[in-house]
Amino acid sequence: MKKMDFDKLDSRDPKVKYGFTKALLKTGAETPGLLYDHFDQWTRMLNSDNNIFRWTAIDIIGYLSSVDKEDKTDKLINNLLAFLHCGNLITCNHAISEECKNIAIIIINPIHPSQSLFYKLLYLSITIAFKL
Repeated sequence: MKKMDFDKLDSRDPKVKYGFTKALLKTGAETPGLLYDHFDQWTRMLNSDNNIFRWTAIDIIGYLSSVDKEDKTDKLINNLLAFLHCGNLITCNHAISEECKNIAIIIINPIHPSQSLFYKLLYLSITIAFKL
């Protein structure tokens, strides 16, 4: 992705709109640092009424946690965990899969020492809650 043309998200053409979300997800998976400067965009999409935008934001925020040195993703943990009880199974699945990735990344390689303990406790609570 060469340019972040967020106007595409407002397109009436679903191929343009959702094609752009697909490109964003690919960029997030491959080079999340390219998306970090647009963090406000992901928090707006996280609160969108559009489920695909919300799912895209959840996934991208998960990818950004691996490059987040300003603790921006940590501040969204409660929002992401709330999706576990939102009544939408697909949204819940995105939140679970991204949070589990976040937990694994931080436990293995914490950015800050305090994150390791926090995520270990979070992992333990998820394990108990879901009897994993």
